Amino acid sequence: QLQFREWYPEGQVDAASEASLLIRCIPPPERMDMVERFMASYGEWAAASGRDAKLEVLKRLIDPTGLASKALEACLTNEQWRDGLHQQGADLVRVFAVNQVPALIVDGQLVVRPTRDQLAQVIVAALPPQIAVRLTGQSKPF
Repeated sequence: QLQFREWYPEGQVDAASEASLLIRCIPPPERMDMVERFMASYGEWAAASGRDAKLEVLKRLIDPTGLASKALEACLTNEQWRDGLHQQGADLVRVFAVNQVPALIVDGQLVVRPTRDQLAQVIVAALPPQIAVRLTGQSKPF
């Protein structure tokens, strides 16, 4: 089971937290595709100068989904969603001592700033052996 959780400290409002709020506007079948699109273009929107410029890049990325500007603004101002992000962050800090991102929790193990290979190793180790063998082609993966 994969659970995707963002983490932003209380009171932090930046392009990444606003990207997370915008993602919630995307219907579930397309949501992870949009997460990938945002991550792939992170350098572009993170480097944009000022909040408005960053939001313009994010909105341009979302534009093909057909969401109206008013709907996007409603996502950005949804206090329940914003409070939920902050609560998730507080829970991750309290339960797993997360203090930096990216941080992933795989099978109860905190993995902070993993390389792709490190993440693959942790995930494969958490899988049942018969699945790990099929994925890696090795009788003893890693």
